[in-house]
This record gives sequence, structure tokens and C-alpha cells, in this order.
Amino acid sequence: RPLSSSDAEKFLYFKEKYHFPEEVIILLVQHCVSKGKTSMRYIETVAISWDSQGIKTQELAQQNIRKHEDKWTNYRKVLTYLGISEKDIPKPQEDLLEKWFYTYGFTTEMILKACDISFNTLGKVEMGYINGILRAWLKDGIKTLEDLEKNERKPRKTAQKKTVKKDFTEREYDYDELERKLLGWDK
Repeated sequence: RPLSSSDAEKFLYFKEKYHFPEEVIILLVQHCVSKGKTSMRYIETVAISWDSQGIKTQELAQQNIRKHEDKWTNYRKVLTYLGISEKDIPKPQEDLLEKWFYTYGFTTEMILKACDISFNTLGKVEMGYINGILRAWLKDGIKTLEDLEKNERKPRKTAQKKTVKKDFTEREYDYDELERKLLGWDK
């Protein structure tokens, strides 16, 4: 759409406030439009983010866009596998994806395996359950499918039943006598 005067003023504001060159502003707008986000409010949010990250040159802007696209390429693979549209994903689920890929360091292959386990166990895909699986794998040092296979071959420790030691003697009651006492018939 053609730029309104307020849109033009906003771009001039980006140039003055954030010291963005014209090339960076053009990349900013192209990046937002390519994501289907054309509202000036969204574009301004991205501009603020870029400013806080120190993105002031065309090269840094292009690197940031590539990094963002690579991240979302991974996210899309998992979301498509789960049957979720990236437009429908709430922030908490996006945060989980970021944790799985970048905090835990799992590959797409391992995350999809956890999705399979969730579906086979629960009959549905539950992001919290998947997170639990991945957290357990991280704790156990399982990073690849080979690690997972080796871990599954290990003999499992079975929980041994604890025998409860009784510190008391069990009482025995004559229920007929108790009933008579309760009803007052023993007098």
C-alpha cells in the first residue's frame, strides 16, 4: 500500500532516533512484510529490538534476518509435524521451542522423536509432556538417536518394595460387643 504521511514520519523517526540508514529501514520493512506483519506497530517493535541489539548496518541487519529465518525454519518443521500453524502458536509454546533447540541443544530429529513418544504414550501431542521427555534426555546425556537406543538397551532398575515394619500390635475387636456398648444395651 502507499505510505501515509504518518508512516513516512515514523520511518524518519527511526532514522533520527535509532540512527538507522535507509538501507536498514528498507530491510526492516521487507523483513516484516515477508512475515505477513505490515502494521506499523509491529514494524516499530522490530525496530526497537534491532536498536537494542545494536543492529545499525545493512550487514548486521541481514545477519539478524538470516538467523531469525534459520530459527523459524527449525520451528516450522516441528510445528508442521505437530499440525500447528506458526501463526497460531502462542508465546509460551514458542518459548518451549526456543528452549528445546537453543537451551537444551536438541536437533529437529530428536524433538520429532519426543513428539512421537508423546503421541504414542498419550494419544496426542502435549508440549509439556514433550518438554519433560527432552528434559529427562538432557539430564541423562542423551543427544542423538543412537544415545537413545543405547539407553533403552540398558537394564532398568526396578523399584524394590519396601517392607513396612510394624511397631504396633494389631487389635482385635468383638464387633457385637462394641455395637451393644454403642447402643447402650450393655447396661
